Amino acid sequence: MENKAMEKKDSNREAFSGFSREAKTHRTSMLDLLKMYFYRLYHSKIVYIVYGVVALIAIIAIIVLFETNAQVKKNAAETGGTYAPVASISQLALWCFSIPLTSLSSATLIAQASLSTVVTMVVTTYFPVGFLALLVIAFFVGKDWRNRTFRNQILAGHSRLEIYLCAQIITLIISLGLVAVWELTLWVFG
Repeated sequence: MENKAMEKKDSNREAFSGFSREAKTHRTSMLDLLKMYFYRLYHSKIVYIVYGVVALIAIIAIIVLFETNAQVKKNAAETGGTYAPVASISQLALWCFSIPLTSLSSATLIAQASLSTVVTMVVTTYFPVGFLALLVIAFFVGKDWRNRTFRNQILAGHSRLEIYLCAQIITLIISLGLVAVWELTLWVFG
């Protein structure tokens, strides 16, 4: 009698706890793991927010570029000099790859005393897309540590190499997405 009561108690516990003594019949593949990461990427709000910030910064950079070039053109027309644009969209496109706009002529910058300091500061620095990518990746992968996703993936039968390889693929996609948003915004609105 005692054994039957004990067996009944154990079977109830298994039914409600999600614990089963049977072995898993279907081993998940790396493709399933990659699909899970894509699903999380698609539903992650931080990625969309940072992509929007990158697009907004690109639009602001275009506006500043056009205003600066317009002022240089106006000053050249007033003084009778030749017009040489301060920067172009193609130079601004390289800005996200940590390449400062150093091809600017210093004579053009010195000629405009009012804008020279601001323009020099802006064009000799760069837009840190890599830093934004690191922030997004830290939040994205950090959720895995907080939610113990890595543990569950290992229990599902994935090797550590598969897990980190899938995470690396997704981080590369996030980074390339940031660069693509930057370039696409520049070339569409510029």
